[in-house]
Amino acid sequence: MPTLDHYLRAFPYLNVIRTGGRASLHKPCMLLAVPGLAIKSAFAVK
Repeated sequence: MPTLDHYLRAFPYLNVIRTGGRASLHKPCMLLAVPGLAIKSAFAVK
């Protein structure tokens, strides 16, 4: 299972979609959500 450090190192390499000069933020948001969901589900199982 990837660690939080793995996700933090991935941030600079995200290829975000740019339309009209603005970046689409769904990829960074998803990358932030995954560790949060993993932690939440780990506590729910215990």
